[in-house]
Amino acid sequence: MSALAGYPSYASLYNMHLNSASSPAIDAGAVIPGVTNSYNGSAPDIGAYER
Repeated sequence: MSALAGYPSYASLYNMHLNSASSPAIDAGAVIPGVTNSYNGSAPDIGAYER
């Protein structure tokens, strides 16, 4: 388990889409075989939406 360093840069308080390609949440999620089968990049994004 790891922690996210820095602000994830969401679009707004009510829009939890990641705002920027430079967000530390991009590709920072864990790959879990059988669960995270579809993602863009080297790993899943942290959060509800995949960028």
